[in-house]
Amino acid sequence: MIRGMLHVFPRAFPTFRWPAATVLAALAGFNLCLIVAIRSYSLPLDDAYITLHNARVLWTGADPNYGVSALIGATSPVHLWAVTLLYPLLAQGAAVAVSLLGAALYLAGVERLAQRLELPLAPTLVLVLTAVGSGSAVYQLINGLETSLALAAVTWAIVLALGAPSRALPLLCGALPFVRPELGILSAALLARQLHVRWRDKALVEGAADLLLAGAGALPWLVWVWAQTGSPLPNTAGAKVAFFADVRLPVLVKVISVLAALCFGLGFVVVAPLFVRLSSMALAMWIYALGFIALFAANFPDGLYHNSNRYAFALLPVGLWALAELWRTRRTLFRPLAALLVLVAPLFIVKGASEVLQAQAVRADAFAAAGWVSRNVPPGQPVLIHDAGVISYASDAKLVDLVGLKTPSAIAEHQRLTLPSIGARRADAIDQIARRSGVRYAIILQDKFWVDIGKGLASRHWRLDLVRAPGAPRGYAVYRLTPPPG
Repeated sequence: MIRGMLHVFPRAFPTFRWPAATVLAALAGFNLCLIVAIRSYSLPLDDAYITLHNARVLWTGADPNYGVSALIGATSPVHLWAVTLLYPLLAQGAAVAVSLLGAALYLAGVERLAQRLELPLAPTLVLVLTAVGSGSAVYQLINGLETSLALAAVTWAIVLALGAPSRALPLLCGALPFVRPELGILSAALLARQLHVRWRDKALVEGAADLLLAGAGALPWLVWVWAQTGSPLPNTAGAKVAFFADVRLPVLVKVISVLAALCFGLGFVVVAPLFVRLSSMALAMWIYALGFIALFAANFPDGLYHNSNRYAFALLPVGLWALAELWRTRRTLFRPLAALLVLVAPLFIVKGASEVLQAQAVRADAFAAAGWVSRNVPPGQPVLIHDAGVISYASDAKLVDLVGLKTPSAIAEHQRLTLPSIGARRADAIDQIARRSGVRYAIILQDKFWVDIGKGLASRHWRLDLVRAPGAPRGYAVYRLTPPPG
């Protein structure tokens, strides 16, 4: 069995053909030019610095900011492990390197998908261009988070499922939920499909081996997460569900919100799976897509809008597979859709690149705010924050994450007050978190959502004195807090 596993992976990995290699070189070159041209280049998302903070905690064995396990607040144990391996050598560059590695694997998977479905050069070009020219794909591939690894994992799971039943697929299926929890739906659908093929072929021993391999793929991550957090899977979504509190909206409103987020986030490729012909693979892809939509609609519908729709990108490889299938089976549908995708792809590529550039000023101001806190806030004085990444990566300040990602005790107030009221009592929950933790400073991003944190505290009779003004239009303000009398 082990000998077979060692043989299947080299056969599964493709030789790059020039479309994907060219795109990858352009993506890496763009990222390198940014790093060289911008002296203080920052990863575009604050959440990427949570991973870097967690990687440093794993190496040092202590968390001076939150005092919790490194896996608390980690969405993807697989991504954290990869960044941690490179962190001593590259520091912030570890997140950049892992993002580019994920992008390389993703584009290799897209090429192999085209080969598996026997696409000639022109449709292959359409597929590769769509892979990087849908929504903010360029932004997501270099955002420093697990998004590129998730794209790679889903794409390769589809590629492996399209071939003969293999031992690589169940191994990958076992690890998928630890790349990102919602990929467990895809894992179950593809594993069930392969087990059905084994049963149909009366290969029951191979089917049992598939289950063991899936367990082997999951076991190390399961043990690590459970030992560190007491939960079998990462629970970052639980904190966000309680804080953003849109779970109790009307069902129709939530479904429309999720569908709109997918269309807005991924573009026209989302319609392709609707038109593929029925097959066992199509059934598995529909189950994954519908399960994904139902999961977010039931628990976190607005989450698909966060961070330029980054969670939605777990469905992009399904659209790519469907687009390739349309070339094979329904070319009258493929041609107009492909033409539309090729026309809009350059616009989306420019949009994604511009989002990376626009984020630089905000991230730079976050580092400046962290420096101010290091110089001016007394050591050990708790600071209330909502963006838990840069401030923990760039300072040793004692922090209280009011969302609950890195301060799990904050989740209880949101479950008790914010969630049942659909957000109406969020200010009450934050007031109680602030009182209980004894915070005397707060760092608040000045945008239309987060600025309400300060307004909510003021309405509960906290005094907020601005001690550090934002250094960018959507920058971070630092306030000195005085608690309500009594």
